[in-house]
Amino acid sequence: MRRPALSSRHVLPALLVAAALVLPVLPASAAGSVPTPAAATAETQLRSLPGARAVLHRADLTNPAGGGSRRTPGLAAETGPVLVPGVAGPALSTWRVTYSGFSPQAQAAFQKAVDLWAGVIYSPVPITVTATMADLGDPTLLGQTGPGSFYRSIDIGDGQSYYPSALADALLRRDIRPATPDIASEFNSSASGIYYGTDGQPGYSQIDFETVVLHELCHGLGFLGSMYVDRATGIGSYEAPPDIYDTLTRGGAGRLVDQSNDSTSLGSQLQGGQVTWAGAAGRRRNGGADPKLYAPTTWEPGSSYSHLDETTYPRGTAESLMTPYLSSQEVVRDPGSIVRSMFTDMGWAVAPEPAERGVWSSAAGTSAVAERRADGSVDVRTLTPAGLSTPDLLGGYVKGMPAVVRRPSGSLEVYARGGNDRLYVNRQPTGGSWSGWADLGGVLGGPPAASLFQGDEVHVFVPGGNGLLYHRWSPAPGAYTAFEELGGRMWPETGASAVSAVVGRLDVLVQGTDTKAYLLSYAGGWGAFTPLGGGLRGTPALAASGGRFVALVRGGDDKPYTRTADADWSYLGGGLVGSPVLAAPPGGDRADAYVTGANGVPYTNARTSGTWSGWSPV
Repeated sequence: MRRPALSSRHVLPALLVAAALVLPVLPASAAGSVPTPAAATAETQLRSLPGARAVLHRADLTNPAGGGSRRTPGLAAETGPVLVPGVAGPALSTWRVTYSGFSPQAQAAFQKAVDLWAGVIYSPVPITVTATMADLGDPTLLGQTGPGSFYRSIDIGDGQSYYPSALADALLRRDIRPATPDIASEFNSSASGIYYGTDGQPGYSQIDFETVVLHELCHGLGFLGSMYVDRATGIGSYEAPPDIYDTLTRGGAGRLVDQSNDSTSLGSQLQGGQVTWAGAAGRRRNGGADPKLYAPTTWEPGSSYSHLDETTYPRGTAESLMTPYLSSQEVVRDPGSIVRSMFTDMGWAVAPEPAERGVWSSAAGTSAVAERRADGSVDVRTLTPAGLSTPDLLGGYVKGMPAVVRRPSGSLEVYARGGNDRLYVNRQPTGGSWSGWADLGGVLGGPPAASLFQGDEVHVFVPGGNGLLYHRWSPAPGAYTAFEELGGRMWPETGASAVSAVVGRLDVLVQGTDTKAYLLSYAGGWGAFTPLGGGLRGTPALAASGGRFVALVRGGDDKPYTRTADADWSYLGGGLVGSPVLAAPPGGDRADAYVTGANGVPYTNARTSGTWSGWSPV
């Protein structure tokens, strides 16, 4: 059951509230890249199947009679909007859409979803889509979509399974049947409360159409299989030979395609709540465990099996796009790491997710850099004027930017949000080996921040799964206090930044749900959140320089902006992607900024005595 947002002592403007995600955690894996499909050989024995369709239902309307069970029949509208953010990357594929019955506003929302997918998957062949707006009857039905066809040939993929049209074209590097669309989609013109804006701000009881389209296009690209259960007889069946999706699924007794076809035993497994994805890439992204698919005790045509599990990946979590039900004011702008990895298992070439870095500087002029790699694992390098060292591979699977800090006693510590949204630490004593990841608990809604305070203390700040800020501290390696709630309302999937610029004071910077910066300070007790203005995108950065804090943020225009306690925001030049990082040697008057430029190259900029040096590549 989804819980309402918790109350807080210090409340920022409460526009968006994050929810918690519970997944297994921390296997080691290697970074990925975008491969180029090999040229096709001479095609033989090409066969095709008609397209199948999966559906998306609205979660907050009563189930119509005879339509099968719903996750939450009669659920009231959710309290407040919730966003899973995402930004379209450089186009890796070309899409051509033919519309029928669409308004200009609906077409604009559809195109936004197309642009997001174009930056995720690679295809040398244009992907063709038919998009129809029609009365689909069921008021809870938002859309239904599938590949235009499925193709099988010894020259496609594993040479045995059926592949969805767009993927088959990409693997063969040619359009197999130009007259047949790769994706056939329908959307319900009679559904009420549909929001066609593209700003991610649907009103109360409104459904975000761009999210619906992003979900449906995923089905069209192949996120569905041929498994089916006859509810009258309980007999389960699948196409023989199966779809590539089918070959990568597992039930309680093993791979589903290895079970007896047209049998009640297969039907029982498909309805037993134990259906999972068994592909290697999907498992790596899910902490070494099979991602769970939606398999309720009663088969739901178009929903069962061809979605991620609704309970495991609920509203507001990073993997929530491909669950079978969409709530009002639920906005998703990214398919999620698990879906990307499932597509890799099926044969798609998928863009890697960008690495994110946390940096800590030493007084000796070197910096420790903790990186979240494209595959979610972590490495640690040393940054000197000569460049980055060979990394120490810490493995694991984490979400977002790691935080790194070195205690005065010598222990280097990396804090990260694990794949199950819990806080983890990995520490290296002076001259020693890394300890491995230790679970510190909690339910995080974004990356952690870590700061030295006084003596050998390390203070850690995390956004909770409910959007509030939490804090715990460690007086010595391995010893931690309980989590303390500090309140606030933070933008989903962003973290805090913390620094102790003067003795006895801690400053914490966050992005509020109105995208502005807020400062929370401790000086013998916690004060209230103070607005600093601005319009942020991502996690802000904070460092100490010359006895005062320096802030660096990514603005809404994807440019870096900086300020101090007594000076307003100013543009620092250039542009960036991802969240910036600030680091400062203890006790000095220098702060070093690190960003990833729009060209993907890391840059640094040094601030000394209040003056910035200008950007240069790392």
